[in-house]
Amino acid sequence: MMFVLFFVWGAWYPTMGTFMTENGLSAHISWAYSVAPIAAILMPFFMGVFADRLVNTEKLQGVLLILSAIAICAAPHFASPET
Repeated sequence: MMFVLFFVWGAWYPTMGTFMTENGLSAHISWAYSVAPIAAILMPFFMGVFADRLVNTEKLQGVLLILSAIAICAAPHFASPET
């Protein structure tokens, strides 16, 4: 399971800067790369409490993976140059 998680991140995250540059979003690349580490530090605290008290951890991780897959698939649709 962990291989799939890190494989997905390794597949799209390094190419995000190139994608954003080609779509005229080069001014926002620094924000895109700085938000993910902050979220990686803060979210385990909140999701850990939520998973421990309210829902099974595997179910929560599955739901979050599905939501992130939807967001990743929808991102190119919303990526357009600023007008």
